[in-house]
Amino acid sequence: MNKTFTWRLLTPGELTDVYLQEMRRDFPAGELKPLSMILTSEAEGLAHTWGVFDGETLAAYLLMVRPEGSAISQLDYFAVVPAYRAGGLGAKLLAALPEYEAGCESGAQDLEHGNPGGGSVGNENPGREAGRIKYMIAK
Repeated sequence: MNKTFTWRLLTPGELTDVYLQEMRRDFPAGELKPLSMILTSEAEGLAHTWGVFDGETLAAYLLMVRPEGSAISQLDYFAVVPAYRAGGLGAKLLAALPEYEAGCESGAQDLEHGNPGGGSVGNENPGREAGRIKYMIAK
């Protein structure tokens, strides 16, 4: 049976909750931008965060950044919450992302290792994919 997930943009309050409850668990402290910086970018229209929900339960989040004047959105943070991992949801969400980023095309690029096709790279933390793949969406 396939579940239906709902995508919607998070409010500042929801984003704050996701940051405090999910992002601090999902990303090393040295890679996590300060919450104030993320909220300011969203308020200035330079970023937005998708929440993907199973009913009322958060299943994943995707924080997109699009610098002013740029035709490219970058997937800055992306994680599937633990209860929804290991079932292929992450791959499905990445495949669906261009449909939610109106008028954009997609492509993955592993910017740390120069792999234009993306893909798996080193594993800094056992049990967690540590490769930093930037997902770019261009108009």
